[in-house]
Amino acid sequence: MFIFKRNSKYYLEYFDEEENRKKRISTEHTKKQEALIFVSKFKENLLANKKPRFITLEDFQKKYESFTEKAMSEGYNKNIKYAFGILIDHFGGELALKKINANDLESFLINKFPEAKHATSLAYRTLKSAFHKAVQWNYLDSNPLAKIRLPKIPKNKPIFINDIELKQIISYETNDLLKDIYIFAFYSGCRINEILNLKWSSIDFVQRIIRIKNDSGFTTKSKKERIVPICNYLFENLKKRLPKMNSIKNDAYVFLDSKGRKFRTDTVSKWFKKIVKDAAKEIKIDSKIHFHTLRHSFASCLVQKGVSIYEVSKLLGHADIKTTQIYAHLRSDDLRNAVERLD
Repeated sequence: MFIFKRNSKYYLEYFDEEENRKKRISTEHTKKQEALIFVSKFKENLLANKKPRFITLEDFQKKYESFTEKAMSEGYNKNIKYAFGILIDHFGGELALKKINANDLESFLINKFPEAKHATSLAYRTLKSAFHKAVQWNYLDSNPLAKIRLPKIPKNKPIFINDIELKQIISYETNDLLKDIYIFAFYSGCRINEILNLKWSSIDFVQRIIRIKNDSGFTTKSKKERIVPICNYLFENLKKRLPKMNSIKNDAYVFLDSKGRKFRTDTVSKWFKKIVKDAAKEIKIDSKIHFHTLRHSFASCLVQKGVSIYEVSKLLGHADIKTTQIYAHLRSDDLRNAVERLD
């Protein structure tokens, strides 16, 4: 923003963020001091009537991905790419972000919902968070997804397996390291990202606890840290893998591939899915079992053994105990016993 003189009058040149271009207006003054007073008042009016800055949908995606790259998990960043990908395919990347209105978004999501309910629902939640950040960054006046509601997806009861079925499934795995990852998931209830980002320094063999914590390269889903006690079976399994003390470094990951590299979450998930399919051909198990089933199984086994939903919620690191309520049906016998006390 600056002033210049032309034909005896002073003019102001400034950048209009709403229209994404430079503009010039006359101050209608011939004296510099009076022109500067005009500029001062003009600035005040701009601030009082501040409008969203201009940015294209594609450029906002890049800016948002740069913001979430290190702050969010690998899986969440993939969700962002997918959500913006389908949005750009529909609206075009050069469209101004502020030109996308609630009606257009609702129509787009509702039409897409029947063909891919879960993917569309995930895209909706991801974009809603992104647009909330756009409001904070002054690219939008308000979040266009704030008042949009998609149809609810009926929640199915989670699939789970017991320890015998786990042993049957992993018997089809030839890689002992992968077997240990599957065992760790089943007996700790940790998420796949938590497991693959776990360091030896986070395991206390004296107190027999695992600390699931945030660091510069990893953030938990809830952003909160938690402690998971180690059961005897998992303790013995980890102890066998424990390297010599003098070789342990604070940044050494518990699970690394044969080349000393960190595993990719999607790779481990695909490998587990493969042995499930192999096992399902020969033994009676649900072919829909996936890696996250191991976490469900940890929770299900605890609930069936009488552990309270509240305690299970803490062990799983759920931000809201409502999430843990999906396991409540496993306590139906407890409810029956409670009612029978009336007899």
